[in-house]
Amino acid sequence: MNIDTARKMIRLEFNKPHRFLYRGNRNQNEIFDGKITKIYPSVFLIETPEGIRSFSLNDFIIDCIKIIS
Repeated sequence: MNIDTARKMIRLEFNKPHRFLYRGNRNQNEIFDGKITKIYPSVFLIETPEGIRSFSLNDFIIDCIKIIS
């Protein structure tokens, strides 16, 4: 997957509620609900009940952040 493909996939899921899986450091996984609210050239924002989180498109490409539902 390249950046353009990742950007297209993120745009398809824009402003829809989803469940996300974040794979952090040292096998720390976190599941949270939210929706993608903004997309920038290399970053996208996910609005959650706790606040806004930002992720890079590279995080999406290497599966650090995944849409699971």
